[in-house]
Amino acid sequence: MISDTNTNTATGQTASLEFQDFLNDIPAETAIEAHEASSLFPHRKGFAERRDFALLLAQDLDEFRELAESHATEGILELIFPVYRGHLRKLRIRHLEAKAGLNAETAEPAGAADRQFRRAKRRAALDRKHGHGFTVARRNWRRNILKILNPDALVIPNTPFELERLAVLLQAAKARQAKMHGINSTLRRLEKAPHEERVAAVVAFGIAPGVAELLVIPGESGAVGFGPFCLANTANEIRQLEKKLEPVAP
Repeated sequence: MISDTNTNTATGQTASLEFQDFLNDIPAETAIEAHEASSLFPHRKGFAERRDFALLLAQDLDEFRELAESHATEGILELIFPVYRGHLRKLRIRHLEAKAGLNAETAEPAGAADRQFRRAKRRAALDRKHGHGFTVARRNWRRNILKILNPDALVIPNTPFELERLAVLLQAAKARQAKMHGINSTLRRLEKAPHEERVAAVVAFGIAPGVAELLVIPGESGAVGFGPFCLANTANEIRQLEKKLEPVAP
């Protein structure tokens, strides 16, 4: 059963939330069980699941917080962000629990090779189904929250104001993507460097020291930095914004 215990936020506390506060939104046991039968390093993979979800929420909150401060809508953010956080958490945990259930079947005595192949296909189908559902839900929630936090913005498609707003969002998303890839590239280059040097290199990108410490911890197969979950969501956000701007491009 999915509980909202970790997503309860007292009034006035949303503004003080940071990345570390989101790390326990995904239970460690659930994240590990989702990868026990499909990964050589389920603990690493489970940690990467929790870290990537926390990074995603922290990025969204930073954007929401900046907009709320600009338009004096902090009170609205206090009310709506815990609901947004709880909804995304339920979707992510539901996905991981579905994978864990499939892994439990896989853990039974192995049958024919085609049976194993069918299970692998089912696992991939689960990832597509739940991954798409999460992406769509997050996109719709973000769109509505951004509108609510900026009550002065009357969104009329293809008007100069709306096009300018979309262009600003696209530029910000591309900047986040470039930073993610830059950090990943830097960490690969400094693979054999001391821990402190790698943390300092990540901090130089404007990342908080506590987050930098977690980004240098290896994920599955020793990978460090931002995982596929964060990168895929940012890439999808960019594609959606470009799609909205494309019909009116000169």
